[in-house]
Amino acid sequence: MGISLLAMMYPRGKKVRSKYDVDVVKHLARIGAELGADIIKTNYSGSPETFKEVVSGCPLSVIISGGPKIGSEKELLEMVEVSLEAGVLQ
Repeated sequence: MGISLLAMMYPRGKKVRSKYDVDVVKHLARIGAELGADIIKTNYSGSPETFKEVVSGCPLSVIISGGPKIGSEKELLEMVEVSLEAGVLQ
């Protein structure tokens, strides 16, 4: 049908240390890709360095659904900027 499948891969459960833990976010992004999704939507892992790990470990396009609580619009725009530098939406 030509419709893209967006997999919303969010860390959940009692055993998850943090919903921004790079190892968990990276693992979930990869699982979504292996299950046949076309695009992965997941949590921002909190820093450009860790989110580069998520993006580089996933063969698909990755978009962010959010991240840690942000105090200002400037911080939000900085998060968007570093996410783009990490490879989001490429």
